[in-house]
Amino acid sequence: MRQFVYRKPNGERTDPVTLAELTEAAERRVVRGEGKFQLTQDRLPLGPERTRAEVLKAIDRQLSLGVPGPIYRVMNEDGAEFTFRELPPVPKLDPRRRDFVDLAEWGVRNRASIHYSQARPIDFSMNLPWTADCSGSTIAYAKRAKLPDPGGYNYSGAGNTDSILRTLKHVERRELQVGDLALWAIGADGKHVAIITEVGPDPLCASHGSDAGPIAIRLSDEDRWHSSETLHLLKVV
Repeated sequence: MRQFVYRKPNGERTDPVTLAELTEAAERRVVRGEGKFQLTQDRLPLGPERTRAEVLKAIDRQLSLGVPGPIYRVMNEDGAEFTFRELPPVPKLDPRRRDFVDLAEWGVRNRASIHYSQARPIDFSMNLPWTADCSGSTIAYAKRAKLPDPGGYNYSGAGNTDSILRTLKHVERRELQVGDLALWAIGADGKHVAIITEVGPDPLCASHGSDAGPIAIRLSDEDRWHSSETLHLLKVV
């Protein structure tokens, strides 16, 4: 499904909407009134000024011809603006990522029975009560989900935040997907790793950093706990 965002009167962007919802918003809020309207793409005019009906048809036509990403604006004679753009298609999610996230969320649900220890080898049984640390639980979940070993040791029972940082490739924030990892480090010394379970402006993480067990926590909140460390976003596969 094609998705769009537009700018609200207060300047904020909306959550993703459909083309029908976008058109309804344009009809309701932006191209009301009399006079002519100018449709532009990234400030470049798309043809002559148009009437209300013409500009609404032009929006639909232009989006059918264009590609996701460019910013479109409709401006009336008074300078009032409606700004919108089409979002890029959501990439197909590797089913192993979904399984990985399901396991991380299982850990959060069973936090009372999951304890904390940096002992190695990693206990891959995951039988409750279970003991693991942040990297050990991450590697165990990845093994159960049939992902490549993020710790780089072919599931031998070794691996930690240092080896995860060495093994995985970095990913840009805008390309983050569920199942990717957030890892905090000082140089090459990994300090903590968490699993991204929801993406968005402030992603949700499953984080196991104490004997209280795994918790669900926003990336911004976890980042504050590690303010003296560098955040790395890592791609699991």
